[in-house]
Amino acid sequence: MTEVQLFFAISLPWLSGALIICLLCSFANEKLPKSTIVGYGYLLGMVTVTLIMRVLPLTSSVISAAMSVLCAGCIVLLRNRRAVHQPLSITSRQLTNVRFDWSQIVQFAMLGVLAFHLYLMTINLLLKPLFAWDAWATWSVKARTWFELKQKVSFVSQATWLENADPSLHVLDAWHYPDTAPLIQTWVAIMINRWDESLVNLPWLFCLIALGAGFYGQLKRLEIPALSKTTGLYLIISVPLINTHVALAGYADLWLCTAYTFAMLALIEYLITHSIAQLGLAMLSAMCVALIKTEGVVLLLTVIPLLLVIRMPSAVLKKVMIICCISLVLMGTFVVAYSPIELNIPYLGKFFIAYHSVWDAVITNYLALPSWHLLIYLVIVGLMIASFAKSVSSQQRKLILIPALVLFGYLFVLFFLTQNYTWAEKYSSINRITLHLLPSIVFCLFLIFDKRFQNRHMLSQVT
Repeated sequence: MTEVQLFFAISLPWLSGALIICLLCSFANEKLPKSTIVGYGYLLGMVTVTLIMRVLPLTSSVISAAMSVLCAGCIVLLRNRRAVHQPLSITSRQLTNVRFDWSQIVQFAMLGVLAFHLYLMTINLLLKPLFAWDAWATWSVKARTWFELKQKVSFVSQATWLENADPSLHVLDAWHYPDTAPLIQTWVAIMINRWDESLVNLPWLFCLIALGAGFYGQLKRLEIPALSKTTGLYLIISVPLINTHVALAGYADLWLCTAYTFAMLALIEYLITHSIAQLGLAMLSAMCVALIKTEGVVLLLTVIPLLLVIRMPSAVLKKVMIICCISLVLMGTFVVAYSPIELNIPYLGKFFIAYHSVWDAVITNYLALPSWHLLIYLVIVGLMIASFAKSVSSQQRKLILIPALVLFGYLFVLFFLTQNYTWAEKYSSINRITLHLLPSIVFCLFLIFDKRFQNRHMLSQVT
């Protein structure tokens, strides 16, 4: 019986999210790859069920009924609109054109390795109980409490708890963090009607699958060659640190990584194709980013430079870059002269601005330790190619380099200019924060293979 309940715990939100995206495509009169719908649908569905849990009683029957009504409503709306997706039919002529070559053999081999890899992670997840640090110290404390009490009680700081005699209040160091990740665990627990420290983490495995599906689907929208698409999927799924967040599930970082990656990918697709559906996906994913973790608000600010620069003429962009460089030099001089500078930012907390040289720790972390395998080396090579290759158009170069520079700048400010430099020295949160950003940078590098940019660049050379 647990298997059936677990099936609905995963599939019901997944189906609702996919239907919402299909409805979005219907209103936009556009098509999206099925893998994009699958990937984005899972993230959106899981976040949607947590929103429902915030307002309804924490019982499986009530929440399941609400999700079923949501699915039924989407189906009714879809049936009342003109079908956008045409049924797929394969003719004998198409079958005769099918040819297998070495690249397809490589693709099937990579997919087979990934399938076996996911199987091993599934076994590890099911057999190993929860013990990841932040999971049992922060996130899962909320989930277990809500499940046992069958209601969503409030968590407050120690000072607030001491000042109030309300027995319904509970204390937790990270009380102010969003509730999305623990609510996902609570959802699975109330569906199977017991707290199982392995099964409540199963959504993390499917989150990784959704990340790969959405990543692959957006590469497909770029008309990237098949072997390159599969390679991109392999690069993301096989990252050791991402696998760690599945095997030792319970952190919110994999969800934030998926949501931010989906938001950035959809935004880039919108800037290239002006697709209304992609704009909708970007907005929905951005909403998920803000709901998953406090840092999500800061991450969303990193898309602003891309929006400002993408339509900017090259001559104007050069002047802006010069002004930015001069401003950075002046700001660096000011920080060195007057550090430490105390900044109290609402919602984010207090920061002490001062330069900390942690280059040795950062270089060791990215280039020597095994958390990222060889992906960092590939990113460095790819960015060099994007910077200097003559075959790359100016628009391609903007879409590749601007997000990378902004995200690297975000990491530099956080680890070199604030008190969080200790996170780099201890090789702790530097990896988790990099996890949020790296898939977007990898995706940007694949813009080099975008045929539409290549054709446009060739056309500009001819004319």
